[in-house]
Amino acid sequence: SEDRTRAKAAFSITEREPVTVSRVVIRGAERTSERLILSRVALEQGGRFRRSLVRRTEEHLGALGVFSSVSVALEDPHVPARSKVVVVTLQERRPQYLDVRPGFSTGEGFRITFEYGHRNLGGEAVQLTLRSQLGILPTAFILEGDVRDKYNELDLGERLERRNSATVELPDIGLGPLFRFNVEGIDVRDNARDFGLTRDAGLGTLIFRPERVLSFQLGGSLELNDATIFGAEQRGALEDYVQRNPQQRNIFRVPEGTTFAIAERIAAIWDRRDNALDATRGTFASIGVEHVHADPVGEDAGADDTDSVFAATTSDFLRYTNRVAGYVRLNRAGLALAASVRWGWIQQLIANSRTYPDRLFFLGGVDSLRGFLQDSLIPEDIARRLLTDPELTLNEVVIRGGDAFVNPRLELRIPLGESIQTAAFLDAGNLWTDPSVVFDAFRLRYAVGSGLRVRTPVGPLAFDYGFNVERVLDGLFPGRDAQRSWEDLGAFHFSVGLF
Repeated sequence: SEDRTRAKAAFSITEREPVTVSRVVIRGAERTSERLILSRVALEQGGRFRRSLVRRTEEHLGALGVFSSVSVALEDPHVPARSKVVVVTLQERRPQYLDVRPGFSTGEGFRITFEYGHRNLGGEAVQLTLRSQLGILPTAFILEGDVRDKYNELDLGERLERRNSATVELPDIGLGPLFRFNVEGIDVRDNARDFGLTRDAGLGTLIFRPERVLSFQLGGSLELNDATIFGAEQRGALEDYVQRNPQQRNIFRVPEGTTFAIAERIAAIWDRRDNALDATRGTFASIGVEHVHADPVGEDAGADDTDSVFAATTSDFLRYTNRVAGYVRLNRAGLALAASVRWGWIQQLIANSRTYPDRLFFLGGVDSLRGFLQDSLIPEDIARRLLTDPELTLNEVVIRGGDAFVNPRLELRIPLGESIQTAAFLDAGNLWTDPSVVFDAFRLRYAVGSGLRVRTPVGPLAFDYGFNVERVLDGLFPGRDAQRSWEDLGAFHFSVGLF
């Protein structure tokens, strides 16, 4: 047009004959097995060359994790021919790395961390990761005599704090490029002023991804856990200790003594979000079920102290978890609405079974109710007992977990610039220890708030403050019957990534 604001575009298209793949050539793969690469090429010799097969090939090769770039194209693409060579050009990543980080503090003593990784063992894209964090607190740094005496009674293996893990990822187990298998071994020892925790575990997970947005997981684990109060000889010492030190309640998620647990789980995930850490459009859904069986071993075998939440008794239950989320982009600037609903249920399979502590559901924190500190919400049925039973005190609620929960959330994400945004959110939810008797999905707790988000290369940094609505109402209406005086007005949270 004369003002140069409008124009017409003409496209001239000349169709050629369909191209047949004469052969596939691999370039740039010096360490990786050519057989493994060809097994993930969706284009077949003698078959048609299609863009959909090119994209699938690039996705399958990229999933191996050993290439920094993958390109699939025709040789001499501008020369007309009915049969052409397909060239797969790869750029391999450095296969090995080693990271060493020493440290020292007067409170934790000497520490050192090693991490070794190999991304391409044997040229088969098998990934190995070894991590080891070791630490020891010298006796000279322990100022309290009673604590020093307790530490002196420990042998070196108990005295040495450690977090060791070994992970192997197998991209090819004979089932095709849509399957991969992960296996991990964990050995952890933590010491504190009055207690020690030891955990040894083995985990295996089979992952099936038929589509980019859909995946299925089948896994299992074996765990051996030991929780010990230093210097304690009688059973029940762990619960007494947590009652005297409520700030430690989130540390203990295993029964007292030594227990063995075996678990099997299956899950399905549907993920159409445009960004897993900062979604503005798309949907997400997940469903999972886990079976857990746990028994006390050694001196704790046969124990049946059902009065204590830390009692080492037999557990056998199913744990169901679900989540549905949706994201709607409201304008081009990035204004978006996010909504999510999570819920879960635990079903006991045998009489007198009790949920293993680390499989309980917890609410409170950046991933659930932002008006409460992490995992601090007291289950609704226990809260009602605190209000009506004068003999029950807050310190007796040593673990704030339950067997059922529901957690709907709503958030409006408001851009303030290229890399900064704010938000207004409403979180709701509640928790029950005995859902078969008192579950009421309409008796929810609420939190409202806002925050600031800063985009970074690793994901958005979120700084949120949530207000506990019930406590806010207590402050606004002094004549109101304030029931849950043990709860805070609100809580501040920091996280990397958004729900």
